[in-house]
Amino acid sequence: RTVVGYHLWREAGVPTPQANYAQLYLSVEGGSPQYLGLYANVEELDSDWVSHNYESDGGDLWEGLDSADFTSAGITHFALSAGAGNQAALDHVRKAIEGHGDDFYADADDVIDMENFLDFWTLSIATGNRAGYPFHLGDFYAYLNPEDDRLVFTPGDMDNSFDTGTPVYAGYVTGSVAAFCLYYDDSCPDRYRTALQDSVTFYENSDITTFAEAMQVLSDEAMQDD
Repeated sequence: RTVVGYHLWREAGVPTPQANYAQLYLSVEGGSPQYLGLYANVEELDSDWVSHNYESDGGDLWEGLDSADFTSAGITHFALSAGAGNQAALDHVRKAIEGHGDDFYADADDVIDMENFLDFWTLSIATGNRAGYPFHLGDFYAYLNPEDDRLVFTPGDMDNSFDTGTPVYAGYVTGSVAAFCLYYDDSCPDRYRTALQDSVTFYENSDITTFAEAMQVLSDEAMQDD
């Protein structure tokens, strides 16, 4: 799920970590190496990752931990992954979100790249990756792009992607950005529906089946040994 999921998101143009497989061995005090199994080897989201994925790489990269959101309580649950760590910038986003007018999308777009957020939100649905924001609070990253001082989103992990055991969370959200979009703006739900159709169409036209089959061939023997 991790390797295939990140591949698909990168194909969609969303910056995500590189990911492949690693067979892990451990030797202690010169003893024979012991095989510990097959692992997903995922690139760390840090300053190097930022510089490889964004033209303007001097901004803050925040990890949304459990309970992270753009509310008074939620902004205390962000952890700095790269940058100087300007907490006031997160509070500025919170105030803009909570103090929105009738046109939430336009107000939020001043501090959040809302086109990116809709892609992030709807790709999560299309790939069955609904363990994180905005369905649950946490499990995401937000980068404050110094080019326009707006946040852009990327998923925190892919452990729960391609989850077919739960229904599509079309209108169920807990994150404030998505909730305000759906329930406090007449135009934003239409934008959401358009983005969702685009994400589903992208998924259906992607190379995901071919890539997944290739990853199965690559990892199957090691998985069986594991």
